[in-house]
Amino acid sequence: MKLKAFLDYLNEGKTQDNYTERLEEEMQIAKQNREWRREYMTLQMRDLENIERGKEAGRAEGRAEAEKAMSCLMQRLLSENRYNDLQRAVTDKDYRESLYREYHL
Repeated sequence: MKLKAFLDYLNEGKTQDNYTERLEEEMQIAKQNREWRREYMTLQMRDLENIERGKEAGRAEGRAEAEKAMSCLMQRLLSENRYNDLQRAVTDKDYRESLYREYHL
């Protein structure tokens, strides 16, 4: 039952027993502490920056994979003299995707 009271406190912020009441009291004290708030905000800003860096790294990795797939597709189409398909693939995303599937890229 103590775990449920704790989880309810985390989800709803309502105290239900001595432990969650003490926890709430300590949280209120911590919120009043300027040093703690500054550290918390600093950590939160750092976390947001790291999340953005991670997103950018993921986007960059995705772009690199897409460029690699497109390069492989172009090479395959050129080697098979499929010039019309190559020209269409450059502008037609759906057609390009079907070619990726055809060549297992």
